[in-house]
Amino acid sequence: ALAGVGSHPDAPWVVGVLALAIAFTSATYDIAYDAYTVDVLRPEEQGPAVGAKIALYRAAMYLAGAIAITFAARWSWPVVLVVLAVAHLPFLFVTLRAPEPEEAVVAPRTLRAAVWEPFLGILARHRALEILLFVLFYKLADNLAQALLRPFLVDLGYSAFDRGVALGTAGAVATSVGALLGGVLTTSLGLGRALWLFGVIQILSNVGYILVAESAVNRPLMYGAQGFEHLASG
Repeated sequence: ALAGVGSHPDAPWVVGVLALAIAFTSATYDIAYDAYTVDVLRPEEQGPAVGAKIALYRAAMYLAGAIAITFAARWSWPVVLVVLAVAHLPFLFVTLRAPEPEEAVVAPRTLRAAVWEPFLGILARHRALEILLFVLFYKLADNLAQALLRPFLVDLGYSAFDRGVALGTAGAVATSVGALLGGVLTTSLGLGRALWLFGVIQILSNVGYILVAESAVNRPLMYGAQGFEHLASG
């Protein structure tokens, strides 16, 4: 559907609604996947598995973004969007064949039991609001910086090819390495220490973009800054 309106920029609200629907279903699937892994994996398996999941997820996200930008410039956005949609189809079969939890999970019978009661259960936990605020703010600056990265590079004069290479190679590889490394180190350091250490590194990683902003077009510097930032993010 998004491909169908891709050549009609006079209907931005339609594009906005479709983008919101894609984001909503994507986020819902992501949450369902996280709940599934908790049910299927044993506690000792969850650290490395979550690291691998984040590595592959972020690598796929940046790689797909880089490929989309590169091929949209060569072909068109409608063609690229159709290809991206078709790429989801094989994974419906993967999901269908995924193993069931060892212990049977009783599904909630009502929407209230599925949504409202668990939400109240979270708020009833000790220091629940502090935990929710921590989750909200821990990655807020990082996600904001990454959302502004593409227009930032455009304003500095980097081409679509430069941005595609940065996202599809340096960004994807660094994110994968960072996520795998984070999964392993979290197990050895402990969750609390790992969060403090990686949080500080995550803050310092944005210094590279200051250097990029203060210099002329410098591809090695830009790739290095983005690689370090994505490593810390992963």
